[in-house]
Amino acid sequence: MIYFNKKTRKIVDKPGRDVEEFAPELYNVLPTDENIAKKWQIQEMKWISEEIEKKADSHKTASKSSMADLRKYRNAVRDYFVDGVINGEKPERPE
Repeated sequence: MIYFNKKTRKIVDKPGRDVEEFAPELYNVLPTDENIAKKWQIQEMKWISEEIEKKADSHKTASKSSMADLRKYRNAVRDYFVDGVINGEKPERPE
């Protein structure tokens, strides 16, 4: 029997605390490259949207990068993971 540890998010061969029997529906919660990439993309899109808003409002904590660089990064993040496929390397955050 194979089990899935919900706490460590790893497949294990022994039952124990935080462990349940492994089932196919758990495949979507496993830390695959695609799931990690999607989570990263969502976090970066949230961050960059906030930075663009701060820059547009001339907020004192706004990024030192230009608006064009911020938008270019947002587009690169958007293009990094499309339709479940990772495209190239992760773009680097502007300063």
